Amino acid sequence: MKFVTELYRTLAKEVFGTTKFSVKGHDFDLASEWTRIDYAEEIKKQTGVDIYKTSDSELRKALEKLKSGI
Repeated sequence: MKFVTELYRTLAKEVFGTTKFSVKGHDFDLASEWTRIDYAEEIKKQTGVDIYKTSDSELRKALEKLKSGI
């Protein structure tokens, strides 16, 4: 993660001349601290699905349920 953070900061400086910029009405400052999310934990928190313990078919059912808004 540290490598990716520095990569994006360096790219922003090269492209925009700064780590602060706006794109399509959204302001970004890549120099600030980045929020780190454990996606497996976030999915479990939001859906109750543990992606490490769920079969493919159970995961598909959970996705269809989310897709249909049930």
